[in-house]
Amino acid sequence: MILLCILLLSSITSMAQSITWQRILDSTHYGGVSKILQTSDGGYASVGNVRINNLYKINLTKIDIHGNILWVKIYGTGYAVARWAEETTDNGLIICGYSDSASGNSKVYLLKTDSTGNIQWQRYYTYSSLDQGNCVKQTSDGGFILTCRNTLMSYDDGLIIKTDNAGIRQWQKVITYNTAISLQELEIVPNGYLFAGWINSQPSNALLIKTNLVGDTIWTKTYGGSGSDAAYSLELLGNHGYLIAGSTGSFSVSNTESYLIKTDTSGSMIWQKSYSGSYSEVCNAVKYKPGTGYVMAGYMDTTEISHSRALIKMVDTNGILLRQQTFFPSNRGGDFNDVELANDGGFICGGGANNNSAFSLYAAKTDSLLQALPIGITQISQIIPKESSLLQNYPNPFNPETKIRFVIPKTGFVQLKIYDVAGRLIETIVDKQLSPSIYEVTFDGSKYTSGLYFYQLTSDGKIVDTKKMCLLK
Repeated sequence: MILLCILLLSSITSMAQSITWQRILDSTHYGGVSKILQTSDGGYASVGNVRINNLYKINLTKIDIHGNILWVKIYGTGYAVARWAEETTDNGLIICGYSDSASGNSKVYLLKTDSTGNIQWQRYYTYSSLDQGNCVKQTSDGGFILTCRNTLMSYDDGLIIKTDNAGIRQWQKVITYNTAISLQELEIVPNGYLFAGWINSQPSNALLIKTNLVGDTIWTKTYGGSGSDAAYSLELLGNHGYLIAGSTGSFSVSNTESYLIKTDTSGSMIWQKSYSGSYSEVCNAVKYKPGTGYVMAGYMDTTEISHSRALIKMVDTNGILLRQQTFFPSNRGGDFNDVELANDGGFICGGGANNNSAFSLYAAKTDSLLQALPIGITQISQIIPKESSLLQNYPNPFNPETKIRFVIPKTGFVQLKIYDVAGRLIETIVDKQLSPSIYEVTFDGSKYTSGLYFYQLTSDGKIVDTKKMCLLK
C-alpha cells in the first residue's frame, strides 16, 4: 500500500510538471494551423496556412518543447493550402492540400520535406476541374495514400490516390453515390483502408467506408439522424473498433453539437454521443489515449460566433465527459483544428486565434488535465525549485521588449506587476495560480516612455522581491 501511494504521488507530480504553453505563431498574417504533431526529436511541427499578398501559402513552423519557434518555412507558388501533415519514416514530413491555378481550377498538392523543412519533391494531381487533398498517410511500402475531393459532375465525389515513395501516382479510384460526398480523414487497416466523411443524404449523414488495398469498396456505413451530421476525424482503437468524431444537428433543436461515434471493426455502431456548447460546438479531431479515454478538440461558440472558444475535452471509453477546458486566446476567440498526444502525457493542439480582428496561427500545449499557461508565460524547467526568486530582466536596458524570469517552489497565486518611477502600477503581466517551476515572461514597453521602472513578484500575497529595469528608446 505504501509503495502504491508513492507511485501514485510520483505519477501526479509527473502530470503536474508537464510543460505547458500557448502561442500565437504568426501575428502578422491571417491564417490558421491545420495539423500539429510531435516530431521524433521531441519538438513539434505546425502545418497551416497564411495569407501573403492576398494569396494563401503553406506555413511550416518548427517549435521546441517550450513553445519557442526554431524556424519557419513557406511553400507554394500562386495559391497553396495545406490540409494535412504526417511525419514520415525518414523523419521528414509529408504535406497534402491543394494549389489553385490562375484559371481558378485546383490540383491536389503533395509536398515531401526533410526534417529541416527543405523540399525533397512536390507533386500535383488532377482528375477534374476541382481537386483538393484532405488527408495523407504513409503506407507500409513507403508510398502514400490520399483522400481527395473532386468535382467531375455537379456535385463532389471522393477521390483516392495511391503513390509510390516519390509521389508518382500508382492508381486512383473515384467513390461516387450520385450525390455529394466528402472524404476527410483516412486510416490504414489490415488489408485495406478506412475513410470517414459525410454524404449528402438530405440532410447529410456521417460516413465510414472500408476498401481493399486497391480502393474497391468492401462496405459503407452511415450514422446520424434527422439533422445534418458529418465526420471530420477517425481514430483506430487497436483491434477493437473505430472512433469517429465530427458534428451533429440531430440531437438538439437549435444548436450544432460535437458528435462522437464508437463502432466495432465492421463499422456497426456500439454507441453515439453528442455534446452541447453554450451556443454551438464542433469536434474537429479526436485521439485515443490508452488507459484514459478519448480526447476531443474543436471549438465552442458563445452567443456570438466571432467569440468562439478553442475547446479540448476528455471523455472515458463510454463517451462520458471527464473534464474539458476552453481557451480564449488574445481575449478575442479561437478554435482548435487538431489535437495529438504529447510524450509527457499532455496534448498539443493547433488552430486559429482571433488576433487583432484577424485569425492567426495558434498552438497550445496542455498537461494531462488539459490545463495550459496563458499566452506570454513560458515554463522554463520541469525541475521543482527549493525557494522563490526573481531574476534580473534581460536585456537591460531594453527597447521595447525584455524578458523576466522568476522561480516558484510551491503551488500558489502569483502576480508580477510593473510600476513606474513614481510607484504607480502600470501593468500586471502575471496574475494566475502557478505550479512549482521556473517561468519566463516578456514585458513589452512599446507604449511607455523611456525611464526607470520596477517589477515586483508576489506569491500568495507575499512580496518575493522587487527589481529595477531601464527602458531606453
